[in-house]
Amino acid sequence: MDPKIRLLVADSNTRWTKTIQEYLRDNQEIELVGVYTDGGSACSAIEELKPDVVIVNMILPIVDGLGVIENINNNLHNKPYTICVSSVQNEFMIKQAFTLGVMYFASLPIEIHILIGSALRIGRLPTFSRRAQRYPEGLQLGRLHRRG
Repeated sequence: MDPKIRLLVADSNTRWTKTIQEYLRDNQEIELVGVYTDGGSACSAIEELKPDVVIVNMILPIVDGLGVIENINNNLHNKPYTICVSSVQNEFMIKQAFTLGVMYFASLPIEIHILIGSALRIGRLPTFSRRAQRYPEGLQLGRLHRRG
């Protein structure tokens, strides 16, 4: 059996993060290593805990989602894969996220099984991909998921 994927969540919506925690409570494939409600704490925790995948909301206090991703790119040699979520849909923000190396961008609200399924698939990708800071222009490794 493969080792568990180490997941860190950065989202200020405590109701949503509790839903994620409950969903993953008995999961045999993903270990939730931390939940953080602000980008500053998330940045420190990502450096310390070294997760495989980070789910980050674009709208966070202290350091926003793009700032968290920039911190990962600038400060970590072995970069975790990143998944962005947001209830705000701004074309510039989405393009910037993909330019910074985000693997998946999801519009909130999203079904929990879709988000966690994406984290599982992305977490199983070869680790050499994590070292890339940018992906070639036009390479779409993620997708915008719209519900309904």
